[in-house]
Amino acid sequence: MLRGQALHTPGISTKKLQDAIHTVHRVEDRVVLSVSRGTAERLEGSERDVLSGRELEVLLLAARAMSNGRIASHLHISEGTVKRHLSNIYAKLGVSSRASAVKKALTSGLITFRDLSEPGW
Repeated sequence: MLRGQALHTPGISTKKLQDAIHTVHRVEDRVVLSVSRGTAERLEGSERDVLSGRELEVLLLAARAMSNGRIASHLHISEGTVKRHLSNIYAKLGVSSRASAVKKALTSGLITFRDLSEPGW
């Protein structure tokens, strides 16, 4: 916050915002992601509803141990787009890595071990 300027953040108390800023500053392995209000509101629903169809595709291919380059080639999108999808997936699932996203997707039923072994990808 700039000196002399008020910070208006609907839905969050000043104390909670300050605590979050202090935590991010104090803990080196924290990452701060910006998520749209719509995405944040959808987080209250099921995880399957949170991820778009394309994000589910990217997550499944990542779970099959494909590199970003291979995922991009397979889906005919750029590698940067794959990275953006992965960042969105991490934010929506509340994780910070590919392995954590895959683990959460498997434990929550977003993807199954059967999905990982099906041919055609």
